Amino acid sequence: MSRRTLRIALVATVAAVFMQTLLARAAVISVARVTFDSDRDAETSIAINPTNPNNVVAGWISSGDNTCGYGVSFDGGSTWPVVGVVPGIQRGSGGEHDLGTDPSVTFDTSGNAYYTCLAFNLFPPGTGSAGTIFVSKSTNGGVSWSTPVAALTGVTHGNSVRKFEDHQFLTSNPANGHLYLTETEFTSFGKAAILFTRSTDGGTTWMPPVTINDPGQNATFQDSFSAAGQNPSTVYVTFGAFSNAGLPNWNRIYIAKSTNGGLTFSTPQLLQTITPLPDPLPNA
Repeated sequence: MSRRTLRIALVATVAAVFMQTLLARAAVISVARVTFDSDRDAETSIAINPTNPNNVVAGWISSGDNTCGYGVSFDGGSTWPVVGVVPGIQRGSGGEHDLGTDPSVTFDTSGNAYYTCLAFNLFPPGTGSAGTIFVSKSTNGGVSWSTPVAALTGVTHGNSVRKFEDHQFLTSNPANGHLYLTETEFTSFGKAAILFTRSTDGGTTWMPPVTINDPGQNATFQDSFSAAGQNPSTVYVTFGAFSNAGLPNWNRIYIAKSTNGGLTFSTPQLLQTITPLPDPLPNA
């Protein structure tokens, strides 16, 4: 047998073994049901505890409760024995607002879980409130939650004619446990702004928000996400941009970088121009 033939045979053998392993793993994938009510749940988020991979926390909009729901698993997602709504947001769960929405969950390096929920009021009709972005903390894997803290101060009052907060996303720096939160703030004075704030004390306090996006070349912005770099002081934020207001979805992706932990950010750079997704999606 030639060396070339031997190499081909060896590659084929390795590939066959690899495929068998993948198929074996795929065979054990299962789908677990988390909620069993008739609510039309939406906008799901999920996080895994870095100190206990079997501990999983999920979040969603619980339409029947008009607020942010959550579920907890301690066996890697097979069962979800704890399901409820985040307390202290909506009036029905001890809060002061009509609705809770836009859930996002994460864990820090110590295994504490965090849940952010956007709360707002519907009165007066046609204006409502600008919205308050809250963050709740759990020290027992998501079983119970602390009193929510307003992550972005100054948006509790005022109506949605002047401004409106939307689509926040929460992450944690795996090196130092700092929490990062980004969101879109729509205003009546111009284009939307991507805002960033951070907490360095486990969600107890949050710094004043930093505006990231450069509004010069786009109609509006949405869907921001943050991530830590290899250096603990490096933070990246990406977001979508609409080149014109008539698009069904954003068609540009931007990235901005901070080298001082999120205190300031570079001018956003265009990463990619894409074909915007239709809204609504087909068969959605």
